[in-house]
Amino acid sequence: MSVILYWAFGGWWVISAAIQLVSLVMPARRSAPAVGKDACGVSVLVPVKGVDFELPANIEAFFRQSYPRFELIFAVADANDRAIPVIEAAIADHPTVEARLVIGGEEIARNPKVANLLRAERWARYDLLLLSAANMALAHDTIARLIPVLESDVGVISSIPIAVRPTNFVGEIECSANNGYGARWLFTAQKLGIAAVNGAATLVRRDDLSRGGGFAALAHGPCDDCELMLMMRKLGLRALLAPEPIPHPIGARTVREFCQRHRRWIHCRRHCLSWAVLAEFLLLNSIAPSIVGAMFWSNRLEASPMVVGPILLASFLLVEALFHLRMGWKLSWRAPAAWLARDVLLLLLWLDELVLRRRLVWRGTVIEVSKPTAPSTH
Repeated sequence: MSVILYWAFGGWWVISAAIQLVSLVMPARRSAPAVGKDACGVSVLVPVKGVDFELPANIEAFFRQSYPRFELIFAVADANDRAIPVIEAAIADHPTVEARLVIGGEEIARNPKVANLLRAERWARYDLLLLSAANMALAHDTIARLIPVLESDVGVISSIPIAVRPTNFVGEIECSANNGYGARWLFTAQKLGIAAVNGAATLVRRDDLSRGGGFAALAHGPCDDCELMLMMRKLGLRALLAPEPIPHPIGARTVREFCQRHRRWIHCRRHCLSWAVLAEFLLLNSIAPSIVGAMFWSNRLEASPMVVGPILLASFLLVEALFHLRMGWKLSWRAPAAWLARDVLLLLLWLDELVLRRRLVWRGTVIEVSKPTAPSTH
């Protein structure tokens, strides 16, 4: 091994290890609830498709918000969707909450989520819009805690989903991808000043959205979250992550569902920041840093790479376990195996995104995608 390559491997491992340690820094403290009779009204737009795990409880949580002025607008594209009776029952059980069900999507939108949002926005009464996936389990004070974060120079606030209650091993892998991988690095990115958006629950001003072209500007690709962030950046507004994550009940998953979901997310991250996705799999995925670290440290310590490599890999997993403990998130005995399976699958999906496919599947909808280009940073 050449001297240059040797020290390049050493630097690679050091940078990755440093980023891993930075992720242990606790997120920001929770914001104070915004309460009072003069609170701004919020229209909560909820695109729904199918019956996700714990959907009745998730829908119920929307109705139990402690915020004084809000309305709920559930949007379903298909009149035969099995979620409709669940939503109608919840509306009937809460007659004092302003809520309506809108059925039918917009044909101009290739993005199924945005198609629902386009129809729902027509019924919205308030300037503040909270866009929330139906598979999130909102806390009773979610709206109240998002409002104070939306300062005058902030265009979009989004919450990080935390996966909970898996019921099979692939569900555990999904949790590991959401929590120890996704949430951990989103928190870290925010601390390093890197803007990020996640679509679990997103708060925007309606007039800012209109100035950027509205939902129609987000309608033709699978990356509406990223596009919304870039839209606000063009308007000179910041994108922030809310300090309080939102639980995302997982249940059982299949390998196919996992791959379809995270293949789309990898594509979206590449679409927004091409360089960041390369850095993600060189530095954040535990496999590559452990391999190059083994090549570097085995030479320094005069030990076998087959011994050093597993030790370094175990150290990355230990840092992830410490992050979970500091956040108070539940760990199962299967977590280390799920973390390893996650990193292998994500690495394969990353290679698939770079080399093979130009087609994504999103809840049964096939979306053709073109090669992404890095957006301007100005």
